[in-house]
Amino acid sequence: MVDKEYDNFHCTEDIIRDIEKLPGKINSLLEKLKNIDENNIYKLINECADIDKNIDTINEINSNLDNIYKLPYIGIYFVPEENAINKFIEQIKSFGKIKINNIYDFRCLNESSIIKDDIKNIFLIANWIKETIQKEKIKLELIFRMSENGTKANDFHKYCDNKGPTLTLVKTTENKIFGGFTPLNWKSEKESFIDDDNFTFIFSLDLKKKFHLLDKKKEAIYCEEDNGPCFGDSDFCLYENMKNGVTFANNSCNFLHDNNLELVGEKGESAKFQTEELEIYKLIY
Repeated sequence: MVDKEYDNFHCTEDIIRDIEKLPGKINSLLEKLKNIDENNIYKLINECADIDKNIDTINEINSNLDNIYKLPYIGIYFVPEENAINKFIEQIKSFGKIKINNIYDFRCLNESSIIKDDIKNIFLIANWIKETIQKEKIKLELIFRMSENGTKANDFHKYCDNKGPTLTLVKTTENKIFGGFTPLNWKSEKESFIDDDNFTFIFSLDLKKKFHLLDKKKEAIYCEEDNGPCFGDSDFCLYENMKNGVTFANNSCNFLHDNNLELVGEKGESAKFQTEELEIYKLIY
């Protein structure tokens, strides 16, 4: 549309049709035109920002301004003008193509039943992981989805043990979305693991915030046959029936503290949650 030329830049039918929503004072504007003085014309035109889709009336307003008041340079206009818009478009083109490797590398998340095709969250997760492990070439592969592969802890271990770095995504029945990343292997044996590189972190997509270990000497993940994924000292953990989970935020926790249960949006030392969906992704780099 900006490449077309319009007579004196007045509003035309083509322009109005492309405007999704204009307000609704149009019916009163013509009555005001009959008695308006020149000093109030600009105020009247500004009220056209509150106009509903009424092509004929807008055209009539411009016609009255031109013919009755003999003011051809006053009307309802596009701002900025066409030349300014075209110049801006050329400036954008001069930047060339935008690099979107972050999204492309993590395109597997487009099929996530938790975040679906939420580009902002995919971009956020991609940046968090890449800036943490300092790797550019990363590929994701879905290895577990609770709704498809089972709700028990042994289902999780069957698909996810000894797979190397993984991304965990959790969606609760209260529509809270959080998760964690670790380069460490999940195992069925009862054991806690320290992340010497301090790469492990948990995160809240609702808050757009990630949490690294408060002390890298503390355990990053906890493994046990009767539990699903557990980060820290039960900073968040899924039970044997992974539809049930808990998050802690007391002074003994490794990621969360000060009673800030930011993953589930509550305050206190602990809170239980119900899992609607759980997904685990294997990272390849």
